[in-house]
Amino acid sequence: MRWDIHEQQVTTSARSIVVSSKAETLAATGLVVIAGSHAEFALLRLHVNMHHINPNRMDRKILRMQWDDLEKSIKKTAQAIQTPGSAAIIDAVDWGTQRSLRGHRHNVAHGIWSLTPRPGLTGARQVKDQDPTTLICELEFLYDLADGLFEYVERLTAVTPGSLWGNPQIPQPGIPRYTN
Repeated sequence: MRWDIHEQQVTTSARSIVVSSKAETLAATGLVVIAGSHAEFALLRLHVNMHHINPNRMDRKILRMQWDDLEKSIKKTAQAIQTPGSAAIIDAVDWGTQRSLRGHRHNVAHGIWSLTPRPGLTGARQVKDQDPTTLICELEFLYDLADGLFEYVERLTAVTPGSLWGNPQIPQPGIPRYTN
């Protein structure tokens, strides 16, 4: 399949934001996916640092932990250790949970979005053992969601103790991207 990302104007009401091209839809959804990846990595980094795990000797089970499992583990550990920073860690995790960042990110990342020009964005998502869900939102919602995810990263980074595992290193051209 070949993507046609040329501009296609849409007429819409004053309340809706015009999705003017396929590229705009792809850019907005992609931004949410990237921001969500940064958020999940920030949770993993906080978990690793809280447990004083050497990143070079990390068990694969830790690397496979999902977003919700990381949040639960971090909160449980913070409540158990009762250090001066525990409350700030719990507040940072709760901030993301209260805004349903994980659920919104999952809907965007796992949804199927229409690339037909129209007012707003329309998509669908099938969640295991649930009826299909229709997703309708404005482009601005996706940009706000990405901003919220990046703010979550900042909040998690601010409460991450120590520096056993720093920021992710983005590979340079010519360096293998993935090794198993």
